This record gives sequence, structure tokens and C-alpha cells, in this order.
Amino acid sequence: MFFAALFVLLCSSVAHLLHKNRKISFAINLLALAILIISSLVLFSGGTAQQVFGFFEIYQFSTFFMVVAASLLALMGILAYGFNNYDSFATLIGFIALGIFAVVSANSFITIILGIELLAVPTSFMIFSKEEHTAEAAVKFFIMSSAAIAMIAFGVAMIYPYSPFLSLTGWFGTGMQQSYTVLLSFVLILCGLSFEAALLPFNLWIADVYQGSSKQMPSMLSGINMMIAFAAIIEIMVLSFGAASALISRVLVLVSAVTMLFGNLVALKQKNVKRILIYSSLAQAGYIAVGLASSPSFGIDATIFYMVAYAFTAVGAFAIVSYLEEKGRNTLSDYSGLSSGSLFLSAALTIFMLSMAGIPPLIGFVGKYVVFTGASSSALILLVAFAVINSFISIYYYGKIILEMFSNKRKVIRITVPPSIVLVVCACLLVVILLGIYPQPLLSASYSAAKALSSMAMVP
Repeated sequence: MFFAALFVLLCSSVAHLLHKNRKISFAINLLALAILIISSLVLFSGGTAQQVFGFFEIYQFSTFFMVVAASLLALMGILAYGFNNYDSFATLIGFIALGIFAVVSANSFITIILGIELLAVPTSFMIFSKEEHTAEAAVKFFIMSSAAIAMIAFGVAMIYPYSPFLSLTGWFGTGMQQSYTVLLSFVLILCGLSFEAALLPFNLWIADVYQGSSKQMPSMLSGINMMIAFAAIIEIMVLSFGAASALISRVLVLVSAVTMLFGNLVALKQKNVKRILIYSSLAQAGYIAVGLASSPSFGIDATIFYMVAYAFTAVGAFAIVSYLEEKGRNTLSDYSGLSSGSLFLSAALTIFMLSMAGIPPLIGFVGKYVVFTGASSSALILLVAFAVINSFISIYYYGKIILEMFSNKRKVIRITVPPSIVLVVCACLLVVILLGIYPQPLLSASYSAAKALSSMAMVP
């Protein structure tokens, strides 16, 4: 059932080029994604691990991310359909799903590289649309992706003398922990994945890409692409460089600190609401990296939880902002009195931003709590204190948007919200609120995924 659903998505992508019938493609893709979610849940609950075709490992880590990614892809499809921008999505969704699967179930560096390419190249084409400004965003993303793959390949090439088969596990021998070659290899691979994960200093074009991309793409880039890039970093950290975690942690502490500081400080100076959220997403990448900097025993499950929490929050927030941008509302002043035009959009965006700020009882608060607790257990007290300060900084620019939306400076003509936007926003709100109040199911699933990954690292 699992591979049948992936095959149907691929066939549907090819078939859409021929018939161009959006309704048929939309129905088939949603059905295939539903089957993929159900089959992944069954495999996850079974807890078994098996190798497929010699290239993929199906275990709880991979099936966990397939459940989340397939759910987000379904929301992306609904958004694209609602924004009347479904053709490119329907044509490329099968390749994106295959790329996601290749990354999260990889057992070699080659599989990860192929997976990242299968995710990045279709994304470049999806960013482009008939609108002129999308061409620049697509070109910048393609250049970033090309440079990223080159860096990853260079880093992997340095591992080749130790592992001719380029396996993720079993090559890191004793005495290599302090090897500068190994450290340089990890840094190059991290730099390559930092383009998608939005980590400084390789995120400087991210704002332009998000700003210039077609309507549903900011939600996809901040929700799916960022999450899968971090999943790849986690896999490589635990499976390949776990023995050098102390050395790697120092690198990630620096990356985390400068990323969150850069994102928050630049967001403070923005007047465009979408760019505020874009730079906020860079800060969120820094918070996720706090979990990565923790030792695997403390940080991986918390990091996975926060990645999922932010993915659904970002999808909902950017869906609202992109729709309002379509209606000509871009700057803070354009959001003035928005609650009188649409209380639903104003309230939903407020909840998403409060979650990103880490206000209880929303999922963002739980995510930050478990990540910061894990980092504290790893003796990263200064990094946690720095992250908490940055969280307080973010409250300022989130607060500015909220105050503008609920101000009485002017009355806004009533805004009609399409059903597709309502459905996506409501689905994300359910995740943000319900799993904030009762996070145990996701916490348990994240722990199981992290434990399965750690067990895979022990397999000779």
C-alpha cells in the first residue's frame, strides 16, 4: 500500500501533463496521500524495520516523517487548488513525495543527495509562475540548490576513503573523533543543507525566494522543505557523526545563536508583514538548531517535535499572509483594522504568531520548552538563555502585527475567505491548539522516531 501510493502519485504527475484536468488530479492526489498517511501510520505503529531495494530503510523514523510530510502535502494541494495555481503542483507532487521518502529513509549519502535533488528541482519549478517576480525567486532558489548539492557532494567525497560504499553507518572508526577531515566533511554537508534549512549564513537569499515565489510556496518552503532539510541533518548527525557529537555540538551552538539573532533583528526592521514572518522563520530555524546542538540523547526527540510544531504553524500563517497579499494587503498599515474585515483570519494569524513566540498553551510553547530543557540537560545554559532572550525579542514584532489587526484606526471592507483557505487554516489551528493542550501523542511519536534512529546507528 505504501509504495502503491507513491507510485500512484508519480503516475498522476505524469498523467496531469496529458489531460490537464485539475479536478481528477486533485481527487487522485488526495486519495493517494490519504493512503500514504494510513499505510505509514500502520508501519509506524508496527515498529518494524526493513530494508527495501538495498537503498532505503523503512523504520519508525522514516514512517513518522512520511505521515507528517504527506499530511502537509495534502494541505499544500488544497492551497494550490484554492489559489488557482494547481497545474505545477499536480505535475510535480509525485517527484517531491519520492524525494521526501528518499531523504527520510536513506541508508547512504548517495540516497540523501538524490532525495534532496528530487525535492529541490521540482520546488524550483513550482516557485515559478506566470507572475514576473517569480522568475527571480525561482532562479535564486535553483542557484542556491545547485551550490548546496555541490557542497554536500564535496563533503561526502571526503568520507569516501573511510567508506567506499558511502554508507551512513559503520564507517566512523575509533580515533577519528578529533579528525579535522571529519569535522570539515560535516561542516560542508551542514552548509549544503543549510540552504533549505534556512541556517545562517546560507539563508541570505531565502527572504527574496519566499517573497517572490508563487502563492502557496512560502507555506511549502517553510513547512515541508525546511523540515526535510533538518531531518537530513539529524540523520547524518546521528547515523554518521554520532561519535563526534561533542565536536559537532560546538559548531551547531554558533550556527544556532547567529541564526536566531539575525532572523529576529532583521524582522524588527521590516514593514512588510510577509517579510516579518519570513525572517521570523529564520529565527525559528535557529531555535530548532538549539535542539541539534544538544547531545542526541537529550535533543533529537525534542527537535523532531519542534520541527513538526513549526511546520504546521508556518503553513497556516503563510497561507493567511499569502491570501491577504493577493488582496493587496502587504504592509503593517494595510493590516490596520483587519479584524473588522475578517475576524477569522485575524484571530487565526494571532494564534499562529503567539505559537511561534512560545506563548502557552499552544504547540510552539511546548516545542520551545522541550528543546530548551534538552539543551539545558546538555549543559548549554548560555545558549538556552540566549534563545529565551531572542524569544522575547520576537514578541515585539508579533505584537505589532496583532495590535494593528485589532486596532480601530480604520474599518476594513468585509473579506470573503475561500473554503480552501478556511480548511487549511482550520486544520493547522487544530494541530497548534490541540497538541499544545495535549502534546503527549506527538511527544511519544517523536520519541519513538528518535529512538528508532538511534537504534539504527548501532546496527553494524
